[in-house]
Amino acid sequence: MSSDSEQVDSGRRHFLLVATTVTGIAGAAMTAVPFLASWKPSARAQALGAPVEQDISKLELDADEFCKAILFACCALFDEEIARD
Repeated sequence: MSSDSEQVDSGRRHFLLVATTVTGIAGAAMTAVPFLASWKPSARAQALGAPVEQDISKLELDADEFCKAILFACCALFDEEIARD
């Protein structure tokens, strides 16, 4: 193995490095797109979880009823049972 017959072509090495990097990035992107798209909920799931709009401006609650409503909503978030008076 003499150094005369085995010269390193730095231009070709750079080209191969860039080509391999671009191919790897393109492959990762092509793999990631369907994976990320699978996280999007279906139309059926969106319809089931659609927000409900209700006009509550006409409701009149006193402070005690308001506190009970807030307590009920908080406990419902954490699936805890609350004692109702």
